Amino acid sequence: MKHFYLLSAAVAALALVPVSATAQTSNYDDAGFYVGGNIGAGQNLDMDLTGDLVGPLEGIADLAGNIVAGYDFGNNWRLEADAGQMWNDLGDMGFAHGTNASVRTNTGMINAIYDFTNDELGRFTPFIGVGMGILDADLSIQAH
Repeated sequence: MKHFYLLSAAVAALALVPVSATAQTSNYDDAGFYVGGNIGAGQNLDMDLTGDLVGPLEGIADLAGNIVAGYDFGNNWRLEADAGQMWNDLGDMGFAHGTNASVRTNTGMINAIYDFTNDELGRFTPFIGVGMGILDADLSIQAH
């Protein structure tokens, strides 16, 4: 629980840092490469194991983050690649006390995004996107 509070404080501190550059600008003639990222807390939902290992696993929020690199074509269209990772401690497995479960999730996506021109909203730019990706999850259960 102490890790969750420390992580929450770190996320709140990062949220207060001013952002100096963003991918969406109000001048749609600007073209070029951009990078970005974020860090925060993420949680896998509760899981039920079947087969030889039977029991529920309860997800606990933990560290998550991703990085993004893309190209803005300057005509409201962007193409980007997104990679992320999330770690979660799942605690004891069901009724098997003395066990510890954890899961690490890795993601990768390629996205095509259209930014709508909207001068009325100021800094906010609505967009719509389509993408395809892959997810790799590693579940680890250890007995003490």
